[in-house]
Amino acid sequence: MCIHDVYILGESDSFEIKSREEVTANLELEKVPPCYHTVFTGKVLCRNWPIKNATVMVLDENCSPLYSSITNDKGIFKFRNIIKPGEYKVIASGVGYNTTEITTVFIQENEITKMIFSLKKSPAFVNGLIYGKVLESGSGEPIEDAEIYLKSIGCDKTLYKTMSNHNGQYLIYNIIPNHYEMVVQKQSYRVTEPLLLKIERYSQVCLYFDLIENPYECKNTISGMITHDNIPLSKVAVFLYLIDTGENETIVQIQETNEDGLFLFSSVESGHYLVKGKLQNNVVYENSFDIE
Repeated sequence: MCIHDVYILGESDSFEIKSREEVTANLELEKVPPCYHTVFTGKVLCRNWPIKNATVMVLDENCSPLYSSITNDKGIFKFRNIIKPGEYKVIASGVGYNTTEITTVFIQENEITKMIFSLKKSPAFVNGLIYGKVLESGSGEPIEDAEIYLKSIGCDKTLYKTMSNHNGQYLIYNIIPNHYEMVVQKQSYRVTEPLLLKIERYSQVCLYFDLIENPYECKNTISGMITHDNIPLSKVAVFLYLIDTGENETIVQIQETNEDGLFLFSSVESGHYLVKGKLQNNVVYENSFDIE
């Protein structure tokens, strides 16, 4: 007769006991999981070649993971006496390979269930990829919506294009091996010099770009509309006042509203401002704000 465990060995937290002390140490034990007499085994191959360290995963009806196994040097996987008899979904994958489609498998008591998975190489893994960040020169702050272009050397046509996300991150994958030039640009920043690079099979290139602000690019603008009784007023003189620390007002720009009552001040330096508009009938428009 074989003596086997009914409950898993449990333990309490460590404790110290002193003179004339009583310590209570309660334990909640877990039952040993049931042992099923089932075997699910097979191979993971690519063009009949075994794949080492591939993963085979058993899923429930909702595609939630239940069990997983890693293949050995011969591409063999095995689940022994751990899967309860029943119907399951299974998938397989490996580094550099695409995940297989879901397959249904029936596990039965006292039987060996066999299955062979055939994996395919992932183009995204075989070909090259470029990834990294676009940052603001000096501050190191991430730049969002920067445009990244990749084209073959000697060809004006852009082959790959992407944009940076809110963290300044970008990624281009499945790049066909070739010689390329890479350019990054963003409104209000200088376009980077073309970067020459060679992409080979399986290459993974990490590149960070620092963009420099363009001092000649219109950066700060002030715009608005002047109306009277909700009707836009044209030909209104609009004055932009700079307010210094002593609350003194100095006119730095003058505009005139267009036919739609709109005005626009461009290339405004950082500071504290006030906008005033004056009509011949002495109606005055005024608004103040800060530009950082």
